[in-house]
Amino acid sequence: METHRTRLREQAWLPPMVPPARRAQRPQNPPPLPSVRPGAATARETLEDDADAGVKRSAKDITDEAKRMGRRRRTEILDFGLELVARWYRDLAASASGAAEVVYNLDRLGELQRRGAKVDSGRYRRAVELVEDTRRRLELNVSEELALEALAFRLGRVFS
Repeated sequence: METHRTRLREQAWLPPMVPPARRAQRPQNPPPLPSVRPGAATARETLEDDADAGVKRSAKDITDEAKRMGRRRRTEILDFGLELVARWYRDLAASASGAAEVVYNLDRLGELQRRGAKVDSGRYRRAVELVEDTRRRLELNVSEELALEALAFRLGRVFS
């Protein structure tokens, strides 16, 4: 499995992994997730506030709302990850086109130029379009797993 990922990185299909030195710089305790409502620390407090206010909710309503909140949070995280991937491909396209001044990841400029020289910039631009299309699809509540799988197959066709 690792050799497959290494090969994909070498072909610039995947962004590079975070080096171990930078991984160590990450905070050990990530910041807490945003609350359900401003001023409420947890979903439990929100439910307790609703109960105190006289709002009656069934167990099904509470379960459905929790599922929606979980889905919303997963979609936000996936969207963020796809945004990073799209920017990486955008930077590769810019680097392959000789426009290094518009690159977002200036700390990786050497790597971008090296990888950008291997593939036509049109393929990278097409990859950006595919990633952005997947981001739009996620907004329409498509299956996350299927959307990401379709993206992987499409990117494979672009870079094959």
